[in-house]
Amino acid sequence: MCGLSREAVYREIRSHYGGILMHPDVTEPVCNPWSVLNFLISPEEGFCNYWYESGGFYPPLIERYLRSVSDRILTGLFSVSADLASLGEGYDFFTVPPRSLLCHTGYLAFRCRLFGDGDPGFCLTPPNLDVRSGLLYMYFTRIRGVPVPDGQIYGLKTALVNNLATRNTERLIRCFSLILSTFGCDGLAGFDDELNCRDLIWVALQLSGITSCRVATTAPGRAELTADAGDTRYDIFFAVARQPGGEDLLLRKALEQAGDVRRCGDLSGITRFLRLAVVISAAEKSIVCWQLQE
Repeated sequence: MCGLSREAVYREIRSHYGGILMHPDVTEPVCNPWSVLNFLISPEEGFCNYWYESGGFYPPLIERYLRSVSDRILTGLFSVSADLASLGEGYDFFTVPPRSLLCHTGYLAFRCRLFGDGDPGFCLTPPNLDVRSGLLYMYFTRIRGVPVPDGQIYGLKTALVNNLATRNTERLIRCFSLILSTFGCDGLAGFDDELNCRDLIWVALQLSGITSCRVATTAPGRAELTADAGDTRYDIFFAVARQPGGEDLLLRKALEQAGDVRRCGDLSGITRFLRLAVVISAAEKSIVCWQLQE
């Protein structure tokens, strides 16, 4: 199916439509049946964002939610806290807190308990690619006003999916540079450090429905993410040249980071690993050098 092995199809279904925990005492996440059934009806169309397109969408409430999270949207959007009482069902449509409604409609799911003074709270996150891509698209178009029309999103999605699948690195790098220039605007500090640049690339991968993960790190100057394409996983490392010159040295350092990569996440169906190091020019807002290793 979709040119993928059985294990890879299962992994993609979980990434796109799974991860849903509707109560903190539930330990086994489930998949969204609406999205899974729609995918099975037309698998040749790929892993589309069925929940976003289903009509189960509440633009005014979601806008309130998006405006309520932290200024650093790429962090705050994907990890919010709430106490159980605030997630109850004793509200009408006009008074319901956005987080409560989004939790009950599958846009937010329980992830873990947060212990502190008083009653424990809970960490809520969007459960899967289906939901995250919809929230990101609404944020950039409605909140930030970034001019990213549907046609451009579709073009980026097609280019990213095809170039990752065919391992066309030169065209993939051009896509990454276009992403940086498209999303790194309107007050977003996209070129201050490696983590910001990584997050902008990650946004585009999420919008494109590509399974990707930002790798947690506390090392200064280190930023890393993974992207899966069929049976291949890309480990991508970022370095930023804040001043002209020294790009080759930064590339070597990024390659050194790639040498001690640790495998994480769901590896079912993954049989090939590629490491890609890129150096981004803060002045040019594009990738100026890169190297791929197997």
